[in-house]
Amino acid sequence: MIKNIVRTGLFLALVGCGQASGARPPGFQGVLEFDEREAAFEVGGRVRELSVRRGQSLTAGAPVATLDDTLARPLREARSADLDAARARLSLLRAGARPSELRTLEAQITGARASEAALARNTQRARSLAASGAAPTAQADDLADQLERARAERSSLEERLRTMRQGARAQEVSAAQAQVAAATQALAAEDQRLSRYALRSPAEGTVVDVLVDPGDVVAPGAPVAVVADTGRPYVDVFVPQGRVGSVHVGARATVRVDASRSAFEGRVEDVGREVEFTPRFLFSDQERPNLVLRVRVRVEDPRRELHAGVPTFVVVEGVSP
Repeated sequence: MIKNIVRTGLFLALVGCGQASGARPPGFQGVLEFDEREAAFEVGGRVRELSVRRGQSLTAGAPVATLDDTLARPLREARSADLDAARARLSLLRAGARPSELRTLEAQITGARASEAALARNTQRARSLAASGAAPTAQADDLADQLERARAERSSLEERLRTMRQGARAQEVSAAQAQVAAATQALAAEDQRLSRYALRSPAEGTVVDVLVDPGDVVAPGAPVAVVADTGRPYVDVFVPQGRVGSVHVGARATVRVDASRSAFEGRVEDVGREVEFTPRFLFSDQERPNLVLRVRVRVEDPRRELHAGVPTFVVVEGVSP
C-alpha cells in the first residue's frame, strides 16, 4: 500500500511537470511494475546463512538462505536407525535358521531318543522285577514317569526342528515388511521436512529486496527476499470502453518513459473483463469520467533499463490514444 502511494505521488509529480512544459508524450498512461515473487520458508527457525544480496541475479532454484537444523537433525537420525532395525528384522525372518542351529537341534533329538530308549528298557525290566516281587513297584512307577518326560522332551525338540526348517510364517514376514514400509515413510517425511530448511529462489529474476539478516528468527511464510522479473516488466493502461474493441491480446505496443529517448517494444498480454472508472492518477479531465478497461502490456527490456514505479505512455497498435 505504501509503495503504491509513493509511486502514485511520483507519477502525479512527473505528470504535473509534463503538463507545465507541454511535453506530454502520446499514449495511454500507466505505471511500470515488475512481477515480484516473495521467497519464504515453509517452516520457522533461525537463519543460519543468507546467500543473496540486493541486485543479484538468480536462476530458478538458486540458494537463497538456510535455517539452523541442529535441533531437527537428531530426529532424522533416529528415523534412519528405526529403518535399519526394521530391515534387519525382516532379513532375519527371511533367512531362517542357520545350518549350525539345525545340526545342534538334530543332535539333541538323537540324544533324546537314545535316553528315551534306555528309559523304556529300564522301565520294562523294573516292571518285570516288580511283578515277580524282586523289586518295589515304586521304582517301576518312577521310571515310567521319567520315560513320559523323555518322550515329551523329544517330541518338543522334533516340533521345534520342523518349525525351524519351515521358516517364518507368512504373517510374520508381512508384519515385518509393514514395519519396514512405515519406517521408510517416516524417514522420507523427515527428509522432506529437513529440505524445507533450505530456501531456494521461486523463479528466475533479480533480488530487489532482502528482508532478514543471518541470526534472525523467522516465522513460517515470512518473506526473506523479494525476486522480480526485471527483464519483462508490465504496465497496466486504461483504455476507454468505446475503443477497447480494437485491442486484442498479442497486439504490438510501444512504451515510452521520460528517462529514455528510445521506445520499448511490448505486447498486449491481457484485456480486462470488467469495466472500471479511470484511476484518479490519470490527469486528463476528458478521460477521467469515462468507463475504461484495464489492459496489461508486457514490456521487453532485455538490458534491464527500466525501473518499477516510473510513469509510462503506451501506444497500442491500431488504437488511437
